[in-house]
Amino acid sequence: MTEINVKKILVGIDFSTFTDPLVHVASQLGKAFDSTVHLVHIVPPLELPLDPEGIISGWTSFSIEEELEKQAEESLLKLAEKLKADGVREVDVFVLTGNPKEGYLSCAERIGADMGIIGSHGYSDLPKFLSLGGISEGIIRGADFPVLVVKKLEDRADGFQEILLAVDFSENSKKAALWAAYFADKLQSKVRALYVMPDFAKLALSSESKIELDRSEEKLRAEIEKRLTDWLADLGLSGAVPEVKKGDADKNIAEASERADLVIMGKRGQSGLKRLFMGSITEKVLRASRTDVLVVHQAS
Repeated sequence: MTEINVKKILVGIDFSTFTDPLVHVASQLGKAFDSTVHLVHIVPPLELPLDPEGIISGWTSFSIEEELEKQAEESLLKLAEKLKADGVREVDVFVLTGNPKEGYLSCAERIGADMGIIGSHGYSDLPKFLSLGGISEGIIRGADFPVLVVKKLEDRADGFQEILLAVDFSENSKKAALWAAYFADKLQSKVRALYVMPDFAKLALSSESKIELDRSEEKLRAEIEKRLTDWLADLGLSGAVPEVKKGDADKNIAEASERADLVIMGKRGQSGLKRLFMGSITEKVLRASRTDVLVVHQAS
């Protein structure tokens, strides 16, 4: 597998309540990874209403967009200065006009982003009409690089000390584990690796069959714990704490994330119509967890 080396981080800024947490995370990772941080703001296209009374005469959508772009650039430059003062090696700013999701992904391709950082819009605070969950969700679906979704607005002083790695032994999960190892090495973080097995007791048709299933489950749990320990060691995570739970994967991961500063998990690549539909474990965790989540795409 390709060695991870994060040299370019793209941070989506919309000047919402997420701005300070986004800048905080960008500063922490930019310094730890010795990366260039790129700040981008997308000005959505404006459509002015008809103005029969001449209330807004003298203004056009073009002139308003120009003013918004100017204000955005000034604000981004102030954030860039703050990041440099914090010790980030290099900071660039971009102001674009257009669809926020498409603009962000286009900018990422243009600079060759190794990782993205965005706010969690679309999982709690944006209206439902915004494209099946919002801009953030669209970016995660469209990106072929890891995207860190910032969920927490407060209590960020300690950074990413505790990382929760969600494991299912897939190829995608292996890539997520490599990113967990990279973060742990650069940030001196502790890693807890969680595998969630099915609750076989729910399948029991009688008390006798439940006893048999419980016995089989005990044996299976022991085998999974050994496999998980060996799997982590092979991926450079011998110091990670393995944990096996049973039940619904998304609920267990979301619950375990309460004791973590960052969740890292893989997302299977999809194409065509499948990309338009909700329901994956990753998407459910993004909605339920109150902890920041790094989504590692299959192509990462």
